[in-house]
Amino acid sequence: VYRAADALVLASSREGWPNVLLEAMACGTPCVATPVWGSGEVVSAPAAGRLTAARTEAAVAGGVRALLADPPDRAATRAHAEAHGWAPVAEGVEAVWTRAARRASWGRPVPRPARAPRPRLLLTVDAEECFDWAGAADAAHEVAGPAAILALQEAAERHGVRPVYFTSYPMMADEAAGGTVARLVAEDRADAGLHLHAWVTPPGTGPSHGPQSYQCNLDPDAHRAKLAELTGLFERRYGRRPLAHRAGRYGAAPWVLDQLAEAGVRVDFSPSAGFDQSAEGGPDFAAMDACLRRRGAQVVVPVSGARRWRRGPFGAPAPSLAGPARVAAEHASSGVRLSPEGVALPVMKALAEHLDAMGCWVLTPTIHSSSLEPGATSYARTRGEADALLGRLDAFLGWATARGYEPITLEEVAALAEDAD
Repeated sequence: VYRAADALVLASSREGWPNVLLEAMACGTPCVATPVWGSGEVVSAPAAGRLTAARTEAAVAGGVRALLADPPDRAATRAHAEAHGWAPVAEGVEAVWTRAARRASWGRPVPRPARAPRPRLLLTVDAEECFDWAGAADAAHEVAGPAAILALQEAAERHGVRPVYFTSYPMMADEAAGGTVARLVAEDRADAGLHLHAWVTPPGTGPSHGPQSYQCNLDPDAHRAKLAELTGLFERRYGRRPLAHRAGRYGAAPWVLDQLAEAGVRVDFSPSAGFDQSAEGGPDFAAMDACLRRRGAQVVVPVSGARRWRRGPFGAPAPSLAGPARVAAEHASSGVRLSPEGVALPVMKALAEHLDAMGCWVLTPTIHSSSLEPGATSYARTRGEADALLGRLDAFLGWATARGYEPITLEEVAALAEDAD
């Protein structure tokens, strides 16, 4: 019956993946279908037939007339159907599950222990050079003096918090700024970790924005070479092997963690929970929660964050659809980090309480050291704004510790990998 027909018309009001279209095409018969749900994924080429402009009598009749006036070659129609045979469909399903497995390979959640009824607190500082965040390759940068580091250290110590400074290559190499962090580490007042900025970590340079600014987009061999240079400088500056890492621009991926493990790095703080950087070619963490994960001998500590309804509560779902639906979802919600950078104090408190309720028992308030240099980032254009930013961080740490959020150290976090069953 299919082979005898000039066309098959499917005027459905709703469909999933209509196999009737593929059945007709497999017999060489082109189709006319209404633009509902999955029909447009099947009738996706001229050889398949026509997709009507709407589900109306006139639109369906017009689609039939257009198809009959200029029918495709029946062999081409069958070839279109063959592209959806068992082998390509099986390969497509395998690809979906492979992507899902890759996204899940950040590790297994570490449940909240009975000894931590309230969240633990770890201040993380991206101790980095000042540069143009939208700059081109070889963009100029400068390393500010140690004043920002010392101000952050003072705020942390005021509340009994031991910060972790993720130091970039220029910052680490600078005698004043890098030496200040090294002194704090030597005095057992702070910890340090790697902060790999792909654009300024040798060998080679690159743009500080766009796909190649994310570690996960580097050639693996190039990444390994940069990691070796950064690790070597770390050992010379601090006299010890690096224990922790945070990717520049949060641009890590599971394979990056594999190379970190080879270098002995046991704790990664790269994934930015609730944020999607894929529009610029970066990773998508919109669906990731901020809870600790154990990945073999490594611990993954996502940057504390979550999605929030615009001017509303936290708990907004991550955009998971395509096309206009995704745009609408992104407009209705946004990611928020536990940071004083662009985030009001009441929102920081609400986010902390939301993460606590979600079972995220290690919170990582974070800040860029460069944000305390007026004009270095968009978060603080003036000295007054920089002082206000530091004040919000200080107030949050005071609020959190007053509520019983007990500080935790980097060594304690690393030990969670050793507690694996």
